[in-house]
Amino acid sequence: MPALSEPIPVVLIGRSIEMGKPVSELLLPEYEVIRFIQSFESAQSELPHLLAGHQPPTPGTNAVGTEDYSRGAPRIVILGRFFLPEQAEQLRSATTGTNADPVAWIVGDPAKTPPGNGPPPGFEKVIARTVKEAIRGWRDGGAKENGVVLF
Repeated sequence: MPALSEPIPVVLIGRSIEMGKPVSELLLPEYEVIRFIQSFESAQSELPHLLAGHQPPTPGTNAVGTEDYSRGAPRIVILGRFFLPEQAEQLRSATTGTNADPVAWIVGDPAKTPPGNGPPPGFEKVIARTVKEAIRGWRDGGAKENGVVLF
């Protein structure tokens, strides 16, 4: 398994650009969002290509990800709190074997969803920090597991 050199390419799956854009910026410089996917269906069709180290068949539909696929397959897939851990597991199972190296599936913990109809002000900073902590735990464990990690 090659070393995880920074910035590590990641895929971010989330519902809103309003949250995805600032989170992707706050993940830098350690993690580079190369693709921002906004639906489960799009994730089902795009992730097999991305995790195999290939460019997806269709261009991105937003300006959140860098679309820089030159450094190989992403090692991290982040799913926002709109998506359920079961959906992450479904995506992980469907793409098992497409990636050469283990992939961390960083997934929002439904038990930690903020109250109310939308995220509170500044929530993108909380998300970026807790995602980085979850990734750090995976990396400190050797980055050898292809599994789901809740944040």
